[in-house]
Amino acid sequence: MSQTPHRVILLETAEGYVANDNYYFFDVHGYEKIMLSEEMIWGRSDKCDFVIPDDGASGQHMKVRILDGQIYVTDLGSRNKTILNGRELEPNKEVPVNPKDVIQICDQEYSVSSHSGKRFDLPDLSHSNINILEDNTGGFVDRGFDAIQKEQAEIEAKEDNSPGSEGGLKGLRKAKRYIQALTEALVEIDLYIKQVFDMQDERGKILRNIRDTETKISKATHQKVESCKKDITKHEVERDSHAREISAEKNKIAEAEKLISAATARIETQDSQIALLEVKISTLKENHGLFDQLVEMTQEGKILEHKIKALKDMNLKNKKEGITKEIKSKEEDFKNLQSQFGEDLQTGKKKKGPKAKLSLK
Repeated sequence: MSQTPHRVILLETAEGYVANDNYYFFDVHGYEKIMLSEEMIWGRSDKCDFVIPDDGASGQHMKVRILDGQIYVTDLGSRNKTILNGRELEPNKEVPVNPKDVIQICDQEYSVSSHSGKRFDLPDLSHSNINILEDNTGGFVDRGFDAIQKEQAEIEAKEDNSPGSEGGLKGLRKAKRYIQALTEALVEIDLYIKQVFDMQDERGKILRNIRDTETKISKATHQKVESCKKDITKHEVERDSHAREISAEKNKIAEAEKLISAATARIETQDSQIALLEVKISTLKENHGLFDQLVEMTQEGKILEHKIKALKDMNLKNKKEGITKEIKSKEEDFKNLQSQFGEDLQTGKKKKGPKAKLSLK
C-alpha cells in the first residue's frame, strides 16, 4: 500500500461491468463523492465538468470517458502533463485505465478503483490526517481492513487458478466480487465514521469540526477563493507597478521641464548677447568707414608730399634765372638783327639768302 495519502477514484456511471453499476470519486481527505457522466472534461477552469484544485493544472487538462464499462482518459495537451502509473500520457491519445491504476495531475493523485470486486484499495489510514481513531474503536478499523485484505487474497488466488479469460465470465465474476467488497467496505467506513464522531472527548470534537468545515466548503469554492486572492494580489502588484511607472514618468516630466526652463534662460541670454554683438558690429562698421576715409586722406597726403618734393627737386628759381637770361640774350640778338637788316626787316621784306633760324632754349 502507498504510504502517501491520495484520492481514491471510484468512477461512477449508469453503465458498467454490471447493469446499473455506479462509479464515483472518493476523496479521502475531503470526504467528497464526485459523480461522473459518460464523458467529462477535467481542468483548472471553473467551466470544466470537474475542477482540479491545483494551479499547475491546465484550463482543460484531461478528458475522462466511460464506454462499455471501460474507463478511458485522454491528456488534452496539458502544460504539466497527465501521469498514469508513473508515465506521461501522450497528448490527445485515449488510453484505458483499470482498478489500482494511479493518475497524477501535478500535486493531485488519484487511485482508480470501482465497485467491481474485492480489490478495493483503501489508503493507509495510519499515515493520513485521521489517525485519531487509535484504540477508541477497539481496533475495529484494523480488524475490518485486515479481514477484507485476507478475503481479497483468497479470492484472487482462487480466480488465478480458475479457467476462463479475463475479458469473459471470469471478469464478470471479479466485477461482482469487487462490487460486493466495496459495498461492505463502505458500510464499515460509515460505521467507523459514526463511532469516531460519536466520541465526546477533545479528539472527537476536533475531528467533527474538521469534517463539518470541510463539508461546508467545497474544494471548488476554496479554489475560487484562492484564485480570487491571487487575482487581487496580481492586480495589486500591477497597480503598484503602474503607480511606480506613473511616478517615474512624472519625475521625467519634471526633469524635462527643468531642462526646458534652463534652455529658455540660456536662449534669452544668448539673444541679449547677440543684440550687443549687433551693436558692436554696427559701431565697427561706422569706425571702418572713418578708417577708410583716413586711409584715403593719408594716401592723398602722401601724393602731395611726393609732388612737393618733386617740385622742390626741380629748382625752379635757378631755371627762372636761366630762362630770364636766355630771353634777354634773344632780345639782344633780335635787336642786332634788326639793326643789321634795317628797313627790310621792319617792312617785312627779306633779302635773298639763307633763312635765319631762331632757337629758344
